Formats: sequence, structure tokens, C-alpha cells
Amino acid sequence: SHVQRFTYPVLRDSQAAALALKNVGMATAIDLGNPINIHPPQKLELSRRLALTARKIAYGESKLIACGPVFESLKIDGSKAVVSFTSVGKGLEAKAVKLYNTQMKAGELKGFKVCGADKVFHDATAKIVGDTVVLTSPKVATPVAVRYAWRGFPYANLFNKDGIAAAPFRTDTFKVVIPPAPKPEPKK
Repeated sequence: SHVQRFTYPVLRDSQAAALALKNVGMATAIDLGNPINIHPPQKLELSRRLALTARKIAYGESKLIACGPVFESLKIDGSKAVVSFTSVGKGLEAKAVKLYNTQMKAGELKGFKVCGADKVFHDATAKIVGDTVVLTSPKVATPVAVRYAWRGFPYANLFNKDGIAAAPFRTDTFKVVIPPAPKPEPKK
């Protein structure tokens, strides 16, 4: 339903908040999904990521890269938003990903939005610069917040070179308002 699709990002925020607890891990499956089936069809890859998480937390392999890039900080530099990450492993990359009939090309980073003081988010042009992602949008002169893969079924392709997708995140704490469901088309 409309409300479920809209609230998935809120649910993901809640799940990620549990990472503040001791001995808790999370495997990201945002790149493995299907918009009409909540259960990721690529079970082997999801299992691999869960096993990495278990190895790091339960078995103490502290140097193991067990997750994808994790948002660390946001710096505003004029019209640019510069996002830093932890868990970059061998580096960041825009990976080729096919999600439900949509192909995202390697080297073309997708899924980022920025907003200005008006709190209206716009698609951002994203470039990987070292262990950061630099974002710009012609519609946002001075960014104040960033969102990545923050929608019901996101088309996003930020990974570390260890092959693990970045988890969705937002840098803002704006109140989330669930819009009314779209009105059905009148029957002819």
C-alpha cells in the first residue's frame, strides 16, 4: 500500500538505531530487493553479508569489513555537501546494479538527494572523492541535509570495493509527514 511504501525509510531508520546497542549488527539488503516482494530474492548474498556481521561481532574479527559504507559526517562547503563514511574498506565505488528492470551503471552514483533551508529534497549529482561523496544540485544553492536511498524502494548503488552496499541514511531530523494516498483515477 501507499503508506507502507512511504514508511519503509522510517522503518529502516528505526532498525539502524539499534546499531547503537552493544553486540548488534545489521546486514544491508537494499541492493537485493524487489518492489513487490519484501523478501530479498538473492538469499546467498544476503547470507554472506550476515555471516560477515556474525564473524565481526560474535567471533571478534575486528579488522573484517562486515558492512558497506556507513554515514559518518556531513560537511557543507559552499554549494557542495561532502559526506564522509566509515567502513570504506578498499574504497568507495558506484557499482553496476540491476534492480527490478532498472540498470544502474558502474561509475554513475545514484540515490542521493540534498535540500536547502526550505527542506525540499532534490536529486543530487554525486561524485566519489577519496573516502567521501561530494553532492551538488542546481536547485540547492546551500545544502543543509542529505538523504541516501531514503524512499520505499530506492535505486541506489554506493558500495565499498569489498562488495557491500551502503545502508540508507539521512542527515536530517525533520519531522516525517506521511502524505495522503493518491486519489484513484476516475473510471471512464
